[in-house]
Amino acid sequence: MYLGSTIRLEGKTYAMTGILPVTFALEHRPQAHGYTIVQVRQANPFFPMNTELRGHEFHYSKVIALGSEGVSMAFEMERGKGIQDKKDGICYKNVLAAYTHLHAAGSPEWAEGMVKCAQEYKNQRAKMKDQNE
Repeated sequence: MYLGSTIRLEGKTYAMTGILPVTFALEHRPQAHGYTIVQVRQANPFFPMNTELRGHEFHYSKVIALGSEGVSMAFEMERGKGIQDKKDGICYKNVLAAYTHLHAAGSPEWAEGMVKCAQEYKNQRAKMKDQNE
């Protein structure tokens, strides 16, 4: 929610970081609660396609507006509610954000993905530096 554009609470709207084109609303009752099973169905920075991930979700917020340009959903929910229409894992630029909370030991693929992203960033920076010299 912090990475979203705004959050609505009790009729007032508050600005957030604006990194993701998402508007959230906080509710008084849980919007989803329980274990999740997701299938990776779209390209994303961390997980290979068709990977099954297990986690949980527990949140009082919901997405009330989601930008469409450059936004995709990486996960298809087999179990759980997700962000919207049984989908979770917003991909926008180089960010992956989800309501599904993963346990690191139960989803070791994230570590490989994180290292891969860091290596790609390092290579990109080195290439830019070489071009500027």
